[in-house]
Parts: sequence; C-alpha cells; structure tokens
Amino acid sequence: MKITKFFACLLVILMFSCSTKKKSNVVQSDVQTGDATATTDQRERIAVLDFKTVGFPAEKGRIVSELMRTDLINTNRFTVIERSQMDMIFKEQGFQQAGCTDQECAVKIGKLLAARKMLIGNVMKVGDSIVVTCRVVDVERGVADASAKVAAESEESLVSEVSALVAALTGGTPSEESITIIPKITLKLSKRSYKVNEDIIVSFKKFPGTRYDYISIAKENESARNHYTYQYTNSRIEGSITFYSGVREPGKYEVRSHTNYDKGDIQPTAILKFTVR
Repeated sequence: MKITKFFACLLVILMFSCSTKKKSNVVQSDVQTGDATATTDQRERIAVLDFKTVGFPAEKGRIVSELMRTDLINTNRFTVIERSQMDMIFKEQGFQQAGCTDQECAVKIGKLLAARKMLIGNVMKVGDSIVVTCRVVDVERGVADASAKVAAESEESLVSEVSALVAALTGGTPSEESITIIPKITLKLSKRSYKVNEDIIVSFKKFPGTRYDYISIAKENESARNHYTYQYTNSRIEGSITFYSGVREPGKYEVRSHTNYDKGDIQPTAILKFTVR
C-alpha cells in the first residue's frame, strides 16, 4: 500500500515537472518570436540592373550600376539585392539580363527577384560629357516613381556625380516627379567687348538638356522678363549659339542661361557680363 502511494506521488511530481517545462518552452518561444518580429527589416528591396550604354563599352554601364548599388546601400533606406545574388537567381531561372533595359522588362525582373523597386538607366556620351539617366520603377504598379539625370565632365568626376544622383533619388522626391541634377552651368563668350552689330558667339556647358532651355541677351540688371534677343539650345547639354548681328546699341549687357522654364521659372541660372561699344 505504501509502495502504491509512493509511485502515485512520483507520477504526480513527474507530470507537474513536464507541465512546467512545456510552459517554460512556450514562454521562451513567445519571447523569441517577439524578438524576431522586432528586428524584421522594414526597408524596401531594390535591385539595380546594368545600365545601357550609348557611345561607351558595356563595361562602363556595369561600373555605373555598381556605383549606384554602393551609394544606395550607404543611404540605409533600402535592402539592396547584391549582383551575385541576382546572377544566381537568373541562372536558376534561365533568364538573360542582357538587353533588358526598358520599364516593362524591369517589372518582370523585379517580380523574379521579389524586389519592390527596380533601378534602370543609361550611360551616354554627349559631346565631351558623360550623361547618366535613371529611373526608379515601382514593381507592383509598373510605373516610374522618380527619374533623374546628371552630366559628368570626365570619368574622374563620374563617381561624385553618381553619388549626387542617388542623393536626389532618395531625398523624398514626390512620386512621378522628374528631377535634374545640374552641376554648375557654364557660359563662355568669345570675348568681353563687341562692336555694334558684331556677331556674338556664346558657348555653354552642363545644361539639363530640356527643349525649353534657352540663352538670352539683355541689358545689364534688366528684369528676367525683359531681353534684347534669345535663342533655344535645342535640348543640347553643351554647344554654342551665334547671335548674328549682335546688339545694335552700345552699352552694358548680359548673357543669361534659362534652364528652369519648364518648371515655370524664368530666372537666370547663370549670367555673364559684356559690353558693346
């Protein structure tokens, strides 16, 4: 009888012990789940496709793409999919990235990579400048959230210009808004003093390249709305314009660049003074 009671007590103790361990495990599991939830990365996944090149070898497009990845990582705003990971997924799926540079194709790749955003772009040779254009595409909606472009004078300055490009794209730009990063606009005259009715040649660099960009000649300190003459740059980023027969009256004048007219702003973005005698 005593032995029976002993085993009965032992059974109760063992049952209580197992129940306590089970509860302990549940509590521990809840804590772990809570920690995991708290540390989930909420940043959007973004992938950068190799940029298409015009006037350059394909390698330059891959270099610019890698620069963009690095700068995007440094913003700490996105989870950037590494190139090696992209290549592995492409290989598994039998997908060829070559030639895939348009928005529709970017959306397909974005779904393949489980990315929320895709960055696509071009690297072009325009005169002596390297022009980089890019767009951030929303994979779910299939539209571009933002776009930007920048002109670098040389390969040495390309790194800093690409950084400026990424800063603009990640700086809280409203959806569907297109932005242009313009380094310091340059105006140059063949000389600083002209005769009446003498041709005036104006050279320009680092224009945004919109069809509304123009260069005007106005009397010194005149309102931006007043000008003696003007010419459009025909969407060129750099080049020269000749004002034939120049100015008919002697005096002090200014050559002015107007590169924000498409945004409703006619204020000069650069001014160069000269005289007519």
